[in-house]
Amino acid sequence: AAENGQAVAQYNLGVFYNFGQGGLQKSEEKAVKWFLEAAEKGHMQAQFNLGVFYSLGLGGLQQSDEKAVKWYHEASEKGHADAQYNLGAFYETGRGGLQQSDEEAVQLYSEAAEKGHVNAQYNLAVFYATGRGGLQQSEEKAMKWIREAAEKGQVMATEAVKKLQQASEQGDATAQSKMHAAAKVRYHDET
Repeated sequence: AAENGQAVAQYNLGVFYNFGQGGLQKSEEKAVKWFLEAAEKGHMQAQFNLGVFYSLGLGGLQQSDEKAVKWYHEASEKGHADAQYNLGAFYETGRGGLQQSDEEAVQLYSEAAEKGHVNAQYNLAVFYATGRGGLQQSEEKAMKWIREAAEKGQVMATEAVKKLQQASEQGDATAQSKMHAAAKVRYHDET
């Protein structure tokens, strides 16, 4: 089926080569070949995988942030949360030939965060807390995203919530206010 041009079969064959499954010898180079075939036919996960391979210089590919951006963009347009997050990070830092843009980063982080991407949720919380990326500074929205990321185990978000709880318990009025905002968001979310 892969030889006949079926994108799903091409992607699956790429995965088998990438991990050495299905009796195939592990080969990142052959994985790239099949991911490229599937990606050119619009296979979203294959597009994302190529973004990662180019970003890290895997599978015999020359490391290229510009080519990573191309494939992340393709997958992002189809709604791939990891691609949206990675592309957002590239915009945030101006990597891959992109003009640095907090606004573009916020848009992509927002899309990924809504799909449950924990790192995007954390980054979005930071943007809300600091008022970056064209966002109105909002402690309430920052706490909403910090809480969501922390509940899913995102390390930095978990640490931030833990520090706020400790400070609140020690009588820090600012921390108490932030914990109140988090509780308020939780209450509104559950009603």
